[in-house]
Amino acid sequence: MRFAYLSLVFCLVLSVPVSQADTPKPKDKGKDHGHPHKDKGKTPPKKETFEGTVVNIHGSGSDAKVSVQHASGPAKTFHVTKATKIGGVPGVHSLNHMKKGQVVAITTAGGKTTNVHVVQQAQTSSAAQEQFVGEIVKIDGHGQDAKVIVKHANGTGKTFHVTKSTKIDGISGIHSLSHMRKGQLVTITTAGGKTTHVHVSKQAEKGPQIKNPKDHFNGTVTNVVSNQFGNDGQLTVQDAKGKTKTFKVTNSTNIDYLVDGKVKVHTLQGIHKGHTVHVLSKGDLAAHIDAIIAK
Repeated sequence: MRFAYLSLVFCLVLSVPVSQADTPKPKDKGKDHGHPHKDKGKTPPKKETFEGTVVNIHGSGSDAKVSVQHASGPAKTFHVTKATKIGGVPGVHSLNHMKKGQVVAITTAGGKTTNVHVVQQAQTSSAAQEQFVGEIVKIDGHGQDAKVIVKHANGTGKTFHVTKSTKIDGISGIHSLSHMRKGQLVTITTAGGKTTHVHVSKQAEKGPQIKNPKDHFNGTVTNVVSNQFGNDGQLTVQDAKGKTKTFKVTNSTNIDYLVDGKVKVHTLQGIHKGHTVHVLSKGDLAAHIDAIIAK
């Protein structure tokens, strides 16, 4: 009897179905299940920074190749686009403000140039600057653009292009091209072929006004008396008949040289005994002297 009872209990246990809730489910490897490392295989682009000096910019507007030279290594070229953030020193916020010689820090990520930070503006080296001291002998132009011819005390001369970007200063009242005059003593500073500064150190001597000069005299120079810059003195000329005249030369006198067929502006300082000249005057006041100088 006891054996029959145990057999019945055993059969009932085996007949009960196993619940699906009690059966462990296999993990679905294709689902996220909210795991925090969903993009475990992907990493953000690595940022790199390159510092150096801009040596070349090829392009303009919002697209250019910028070459940067490191202090102790080879140069690298970066593609700068409208998506590149540009900033740094005051006034720099676009590709148009980038120049050769600027010191920059360039950041890249994923092969793209993301940021250009201009640390220092391009510097004009003192070696590139030149100064010329002399006297203005002619101003060709007006307003904000003119060619200014300046002669040194030793007779050499140069022509300088003065523009609205040229700084002009000096003695009281001088601050623009309209205040510059023939006969002023100036110091001209140039850099990179451009006239950057004109400093007027002495005002021009006031010469007499020569109105309507009509007298002409041709001949050979027999004597020259001149001051340091050649804008004040005397010129003695003898014509073919032996007649001699002495002319007063002032800052109001214009002097042209004809050298090998080319006319050059100069001063009395360049005229010497034996030169052939044509003098336009009013009495003994020389208004214009044309000198022919042989080789």
